[in-house]
Amino acid sequence: MTRNFERRIEVEVPIYDEGLKKELIDYINIQFQDNVKARVINAAQDNSERNPGGRKRVRSQDAIYRYLEGKLRRGEE
Repeated sequence: MTRNFERRIEVEVPIYDEGLKKELIDYINIQFQDNVKARVINAAQDNSERNPGGRKRVRSQDAIYRYLEGKLRRGEE
């Protein structure tokens, strides 16, 4: 699969709402914990799988789903 690096546009915006800011930071922290689907990009750009190394396996897609499900159950928006 090819990547669109030549015509890609990335945008950033300030986040003023503290609740939304916390939620976005939570998403990023969950993604950093991913040791199932995450890849490590080294100097050789091998894109090797990240080894869980005996730690609890964390797949960020599932963890974010559970995070959002928990927010719904608690009645948070």
